Amino acid sequence: MRVRRLFSLRFAVFSAGLGVFAAVGLVALAWAGIRRLPVRSRGRGLARLMAAAGLRLAEEVYPGIVAVSPFGGHYCRVRRVSAPRRVRPNESFDVEVVVENIGDESWQGRGARHPVRLGTWNPPDHSSVFHDPESWIQDNRPGELSAEVPPLETATFSMKFQAPGVAGIHREELAPVAEGLCWFPARPIRIEVEVAGEETGRLSSAFCQPHPG
Repeated sequence: MRVRRLFSLRFAVFSAGLGVFAAVGLVALAWAGIRRLPVRSRGRGLARLMAAAGLRLAEEVYPGIVAVSPFGGHYCRVRRVSAPRRVRPNESFDVEVVVENIGDESWQGRGARHPVRLGTWNPPDHSSVFHDPESWIQDNRPGELSAEVPPLETATFSMKFQAPGVAGIHREELAPVAEGLCWFPARPIRIEVEVAGEETGRLSSAFCQPHPG
């Protein structure tokens, strides 16, 4: 009986070790293939490898790739965000967001099946305090692409926001979304504006951080 138990234990340890060895070997082979890709494509290859394993890829692990998308090539990098620092109550003002397509699929524009838009985030699809009924698609969609954007090209969302009638600091978070398909795996674009009876200043910033979840 003791001999049988000892044999079973050794067999279990051997099987576990063999499984780990096989997994490491597969990862090594996959990474060897990824290293042969152009530098700009390596992040996407690693992202897909980790997605197949059910893992997420953070910006800190591989700069330039912000997270793993279950829908392939929908990745972006926010190049610039421009918005007023201060506005008057109920004032209409301009907001501009420049994004780069760092995925391997073109983004669809207005009139397509899955047009890429900016949507309110945190929580997704909430009604915005900056809703401009004259220009927004709806109260949670301030802008959309007018035309297709190929990989490695940039696009500009030029939008009109309307300030709330209540004084104070008002914030909004936006994220790119391919309608009917997926939200882009990027940290939200944060807009912060002070509503006051003072002259307007202008704030320009650039950042792209993966949103949680």
